[in-house]
Amino acid sequence: MTVDEYREINKQQENSKYRAQKTRCQYGHVHDSKKEADRCNVLHLMQKADLIRDLKIQIPYLLIAACQYENMEDERAVEYKADFVYFDVKSKKTVIEDAKGVRTKEYIIKRKLMKMKFCDKNTIFIES
Repeated sequence: MTVDEYREINKQQENSKYRAQKTRCQYGHVHDSKKEADRCNVLHLMQKADLIRDLKIQIPYLLIAACQYENMEDERAVEYKADFVYFDVKSKKTVIEDAKGVRTKEYIIKRKLMKMKFCDKNTIFIES
């Protein structure tokens, strides 16, 4: 870890509303919490054991597109960033996973929009 990376992690830790600490997993990714980093380590082991494949980290999903209205302020897009996305070999489904600590009202609304917009018989959303 470089000095600049360390300073960035320390700066973000000081500003953390829920006391989550930025943590680097064994595979070099910086995660928002220790729980998320631990889950990343497990998922990488599962991928090596061929239980899952195509593991992706911090994937953005567009929930609501940006809007422009006449005589009104523009509305920004609403995105959800999934902690992990992977294909589960046994169930043959794509899994969108969130390693959640504190379930804020904003998160709950975004989770519902994610399920409504992106989940179907081939894609599931789980919290770990």
